[in-house]
Amino acid sequence: MQLLLNYPLLAYKMERFDRLLAEHYLVCFEDRIKLFILKSPEERYLDLLQYEKDVLERIPQHYIAKYIGITPVSLSRIRRRIFSLPNAK
Repeated sequence: MQLLLNYPLLAYKMERFDRLLAEHYLVCFEDRIKLFILKSPEERYLDLLQYEKDVLERIPQHYIAKYIGITPVSLSRIRRRIFSLPNAK
């Protein structure tokens, strides 16, 4: 309640929070753009498979393909190639 009564302090805290939140999302966006430039769609799918396997089991393939930046048909080809390897996951 004391914070609400002290308006300049509240404004300062909210401005700082907003700035930190914006910086966080900017870093996430930059990382995602960097992945699209530096990695192939197959590498991006393998990263998802390694770090977010539980998510991949719950989300439809066409959403995963859209997230990776490819068509669902291309995702099917990548999945077939990955899972037909001798040491398939």
